[in-house]
Amino acid sequence: MVDATTNEPLPYVNIGILNKGIGTVSNEEGKFVLKIFKEKQGSEAIQFSSIGYTTLSMPIKDLVFDTENFQRVKLKPKIEILNEVILTKKGALKPFPEEVGYPAKNLLNYGYWNKDIALGGELATKILVRKGPRKLRRLSINVLQKQADSVLVRINIYDGSGRLPQENLANDNIIISIKDVGMLNIELTPYAIEVKDDFIVSLELLKVYGTTILPLILVASDSKGQSYKRYASQDKWEVIEDAAMAYVLDTDYYTLPKGKYKKKKARVNRKITGYVFKRGRGVSDIKVLNEVTKKAVSTNEKGSYQIEAETNDILRFYISPKKSYRKKVTQNNTVTINL
Repeated sequence: MVDATTNEPLPYVNIGILNKGIGTVSNEEGKFVLKIFKEKQGSEAIQFSSIGYTTLSMPIKDLVFDTENFQRVKLKPKIEILNEVILTKKGALKPFPEEVGYPAKNLLNYGYWNKDIALGGELATKILVRKGPRKLRRLSINVLQKQADSVLVRINIYDGSGRLPQENLANDNIIISIKDVGMLNIELTPYAIEVKDDFIVSLELLKVYGTTILPLILVASDSKGQSYKRYASQDKWEVIEDAAMAYVLDTDYYTLPKGKYKKKKARVNRKITGYVFKRGRGVSDIKVLNEVTKKAVSTNEKGSYQIEAETNDILRFYISPKKSYRKKVTQNNTVTINL
């Protein structure tokens, strides 16, 4: 893999047959090996993608198979158009520190890469936040176990507005080497990543040094969010409901200082109703908290509840002192939880 302009090698390019679980990534020198069956997969295409470059698709039937010489695949740098800057008389936005994500209260839940390793596989979790500009400063993950000498991973930040991960919001590759177990803090400030709504954090496996049996096990959260996984580079995403990796982020949420703008329009709360079920039966005495208004109610003997909320408010369901679910209020007037 090389830059089409400079001819320099491109490391950690995602390479694979789209949505087929057949993929890999290029190494530090831009080299890669991908085993495919031309007779069986000749109607497919191999996709090459990397941050900052235009995605390339090459039909397998047009490839020249050469096991002795490295062929050069060239990616063209992508021309980025910067967003316009808008100045207002209302004053500068002020950053307020805010921690978001899913902390872990015990080490009983975890996510891991299987022993049958395919490079480019990812573990991702959607992070629910209130709307507005936000900069990511630091990501914390908890490494529960590591059998390899060290593991190289890439941190991807995806747009979370859709059902599945969308565009990668990072402007550069965020590559880290994991050598020890325990809490790991990754500084994100140098990458200037800004989000404006829900986003998805992913860890992608790039290289394993040493053993390849369960090379990395990460702590997951007790809270129930929405997660995703894919087996290999360019593979399709699989949705994992009611599960969240223990990804915690320090962020700066930007808003106007008090007194610098007109009074906000009054909230127009809707009556949100729903049920908490377990094995088809309603669960009573479950506390339901609106994290924005701080108002709380409890489910009745049928598992039903009613609470005031606006679209994009976050409802937290306390199942036990150590376990809770978080759900964002949508345009629907019903939010139901199945345990």
